Amino acid sequence: MPKSTLLHWKNTMWGGHVNKFIRYQALFFIGVLIIFVAPTSATEIDKTPSQRALLANAWADFADQIKAMGNVIQQDTVPDNPIDLAEGYRYLLGQLAEHIEVALYRSDLNDPLLRYSISKFRNTAMPSSDGHYVNAQIDDGGSYRLWGKLGTAKGNISFQFYSSVNSLAEANIRDFADADGMFDIQIGGERQSENWVPLPKGAQMIFIREYFSDWQNEHKSEFFFDRLDRVPGGEPLSPEKLVSILEAVEKSYGGQIPYWKMRMDQIRATHKNEVTPPKVMADVGLLANMYGTGWFDLKEDEALLIELEQTDAMYWSIQLGNYWGEALDYVSYIPSITGDQAYLASDGQYWVVIANKNPGVPNWLDTEHHPEGMIFTRFQGVKEGPAYRVHHIKLNELQKLLPADTPKISNEQHNAELRRRQDHMVKRWAP
Repeated sequence: MPKSTLLHWKNTMWGGHVNKFIRYQALFFIGVLIIFVAPTSATEIDKTPSQRALLANAWADFADQIKAMGNVIQQDTVPDNPIDLAEGYRYLLGQLAEHIEVALYRSDLNDPLLRYSISKFRNTAMPSSDGHYVNAQIDDGGSYRLWGKLGTAKGNISFQFYSSVNSLAEANIRDFADADGMFDIQIGGERQSENWVPLPKGAQMIFIREYFSDWQNEHKSEFFFDRLDRVPGGEPLSPEKLVSILEAVEKSYGGQIPYWKMRMDQIRATHKNEVTPPKVMADVGLLANMYGTGWFDLKEDEALLIELEQTDAMYWSIQLGNYWGEALDYVSYIPSITGDQAYLASDGQYWVVIANKNPGVPNWLDTEHHPEGMIFTRFQGVKEGPAYRVHHIKLNELQKLLPADTPKISNEQHNAELRRRQDHMVKRWAP
């Protein structure tokens, strides 16, 4: 075909259609190559928006749960006074921090770490003013090692297994220690040591505690914890894993805040200005403890006077808490007392005074401007708690009820005791 004819044919209508057909075919084959030859790129393009949405929605649900928990503070059963309302929101903050940390540690059970779980701003369910508490998140199918050296705390030194707030089993660490206080315990897995403790089914946490009675002269133990069957290496965080962490916080935070409030409301409704006889709380407490619970509700000119008989308990304490079940600040004030700290009167009894105003006598527990709150007692090493009587009195009646030779406590003496307590807490909470 002559060149001029070929050029003429390309510019005819049919020639134009052929060119378009060729171009469409080329585009079709390029599309097929994108879909079938490079599926990874196409998948990433499809998934990225959905993962963004997954994370954004999970975060929004998490934020909604935090906002909703504020409604707990506004319930009619909450005392209508500034200190309890303010402490309610602080309580939510502290517990949110705790539940977030627990969920993060539970997301990597291959690498358990002991951590402080209770401190000045993270305390719930009336932890002891005298306690040193550490815990680790665990897998009930794992094998672990707990070792270290005992300190000189007079009270119980033990570990306990929990599923959520429910106690499953406990053991006294002193039972495994040698004459120098050294201990080495295998927990869970196939028995490989004489000092072996089985892991109960469903265990999620090991909770270690020790109680100090003589704050001035006792020091804490050393605890170390490791997983024996850990798998080498780790894994990158996926969006799905992060969502599961957020959901775990929502579940535990949204469940435990109302649960503990319910328990405080029950005590408040049934034990106004009285304290129950000590008993074991097997569901949530330590079996080695006998607990008494009560509630103070006092005007500025009133006091509760607790008359306590001598006891053979190796450790005992009385402490105060707020409406939310938090231990009152026992660093800046004195809202708690132990057997070693208490003054024994000449009649052979302990007289403990609960009041907002300083009565200038031994064994005063400061309510720290709280018009009402919890009373909690602990007794260890006895099968039956001692008898005590509670008197609801006017402050100006106090001297008539106390033994005549009860000494006066000056402000200087009171402040010196505060400094001794603070010195101890610096050491107890040291990392």
